[in-house]
Amino acid sequence: MPVAASMRLAALVLLAATGGRGEHPCEAEVLSACPDRPAAEIVGCLKNPSEHETETTLSSECTDFVALNSACSEDIEKHCDGSFFSGDTILCLKT
Repeated sequence: MPVAASMRLAALVLLAATGGRGEHPCEAEVLSACPDRPAAEIVGCLKNPSEHETETTLSSECTDFVALNSACSEDIEKHCDGSFFSGDTILCLKT
């Protein structure tokens, strides 16, 4: 499966998991591990446990959302006004 197609599929799966509620699958993890980081730096923080303010284990949904934000970073920057790790990230990528 091409990368773009797999990222679209991941976005749809994550959208279904959040129910389109405007939150994202890493909400709790970000608040615990990287609460004061700018959105564009959250991927790096969540991927590196030594940067966590509080020891945090990522859920499988959050791990997928981290991968999505990482793999689609150029598209998020270009088409989504840099809306990394927001409730709108998946919706933007989906449209």
